[in-house]
Amino acid sequence: MNPRRIVCVGAGPVMHNTSHIQIDPKWDFIIALDGGLDWLLLKEIVPHVFIGDCDSLTKINFQWLENSSVQKQYYPKEKDESDFELASNFIVSQFPTTAPVLLLNMMGGRTDHFLSNLAISKQLSLHGFYVEFLGDVEDIIISNGAKPIELADSHYTNISLYPLTEVVSGITTKNLKYPLHGESLFQNASRGLSNVPIGEKCTILHLQGILAILLVHGGKNENICRHCEH
Repeated sequence: MNPRRIVCVGAGPVMHNTSHIQIDPKWDFIIALDGGLDWLLLKEIVPHVFIGDCDSLTKINFQWLENSSVQKQYYPKEKDESDFELASNFIVSQFPTTAPVLLLNMMGGRTDHFLSNLAISKQLSLHGFYVEFLGDVEDIIISNGAKPIELADSHYTNISLYPLTEVVSGITTKNLKYPLHGESLFQNASRGLSNVPIGEKCTILHLQGILAILLVHGGKNENICRHCEH
């Protein structure tokens, strides 16, 4: 099983701007995480598998699910793993690491849920997967350094680098206002916060550790002097 992408859709605050995201069940393997099924069916997209305890799924869509041929993995509400952790275990067991993992509706909302999602995405990255959170105003790439991250989208206004391991070393960037040349970033410091793209294509490469690359798109550049905006 080698899909183009693995798309996980959660039950968090929904994305409204999805014009740049084309989900195709013919090429993408789609996982509905509990109430994420509501969003998928609203978009008339049928997932390949449902994983969850049904605590955030509407009753009408639960009945649809029961009568559908979608693969179902039901779990009790009182369990030790989140729906996304269960999905990550499924992904690791079923798919090659060449398939990138895209996470929709899994940012914002409750901080505890997001921090848990971030930690689990780190584990997927440690297993070799490329993981990306997609949001309306911000995306997050979880990089394990296996390959350079190339950002060709000119609509990013700020790029921040945050280590998910104690140290991320050997970081080299291209076309960022504040460049790094084979340097390290540390979890207890803020050096990687709020950088600025200055070219059509930005490149970020690192050698060791897990790095979160936070991409703000749209709006004004936070580093522009407010007295110079007029």
